[in-house]
Amino acid sequence: MFRLLARSVATRIRRVRQQALGTPKLTSIEFRSAKFQPQQNEDSETNPYRYGKALAVWILEKLPTSKYPDAQVAAEDWGWLVLCQREPFTLSIGCGNQEQTDDEGNWIPPDPNAIVWECFVDAKVPFFKRVFSKIDSDPAEKELDAWLRGILQSDTEIHLL
Repeated sequence: MFRLLARSVATRIRRVRQQALGTPKLTSIEFRSAKFQPQQNEDSETNPYRYGKALAVWILEKLPTSKYPDAQVAAEDWGWLVLCQREPFTLSIGCGNQEQTDDEGNWIPPDPNAIVWECFVDAKVPFFKRVFSKIDSDPAEKELDAWLRGILQSDTEIHLL
């Protein structure tokens, strides 16, 4: 009995440690599109030359409202976030442009005709929920990633890289 309990606890500790350290996330999706242009002063809400608000709003408008009724767009220092759900874990889509730098490594304004956009899906389970409950965010994360890839691939104005 004690061995079973010890083995169960050890398995649980390994799983929590793996979740705390982070498991490999789904890959990001990179593409070019003239459909999403930086808005004037948009980077005042993020960091210099970090854009993606038009992309985030477009994704928000495409999200199935029956599944994500409270979704919203928020600025982050690296770009924009489409916050899809908050409970039982945070599920979101990150949107932004890849930075362009000069020969010295300084950020420079991106060429509007050559911006490489990037999106990724992320799920965050709060620490205590990971430790004390068995919340698995992987199925929701994979489903949202597949949906995102589908809408990006189906739009003729978006060219995946």
